[in-house]
Amino acid sequence: YKNGDNVGAIYNKAGKIEYHPFRTGLLNVEKILSYYDADGVKGRDNSIEKTLNFLINNLKSRMIIFLITDKKGMNSISDECLKRLMCRHDLLYINIGDIELTDTKEEKTKRKLFAKGKGRKIETNAVKTYDLDSDRYVPEFITSNKKLRRLEQERIAQINEENRRKTIKYGVMNVEINDNPEIVPKVIELLEKHKHAYIR
Repeated sequence: YKNGDNVGAIYNKAGKIEYHPFRTGLLNVEKILSYYDADGVKGRDNSIEKTLNFLINNLKSRMIIFLITDKKGMNSISDECLKRLMCRHDLLYINIGDIELTDTKEEKTKRKLFAKGKGRKIETNAVKTYDLDSDRYVPEFITSNKKLRRLEQERIAQINEENRRKTIKYGVMNVEINDNPEIVPKVIELLEKHKHAYIR
């Protein structure tokens, strides 16, 4: 953020679009973040594609768009939506590493700081997985079932491959963040990718 750039935000809250108009100033950025935090956005009713379509249909100025979601969020966006979006804007995608049912205890511990407020979380020093969308623990017989684990791993692999295809096809600059110390360097890395990419 520099030179008086205009910053706004759009997100989906329980199926409804929340739009914070573009304004200058760091105070504006802080207000956007505080509103988002207060809204506690989560749940299956929040459509990223609906949010992006609102942006495409209502905001005509060319923009740099930061899309912050997990791999399932990117996977839910159709090719048609991405194509329309990339025709006018530059999309920078930040993939937030989420806890998976198939993760080991070590992998879950690594991602525990990022799970709060989205998808699933774990208890510190525990293997139990808590599903925030359904507001309950995932039964242990599910997380320890070898067949379900294999199916989940296959599904995640398919999602990863599909997301890779989309980012390459539409030229979406992207990074993945799995822990708090990675935030600043990864955002800088993403901005450097955008800086040196071919800008339409």
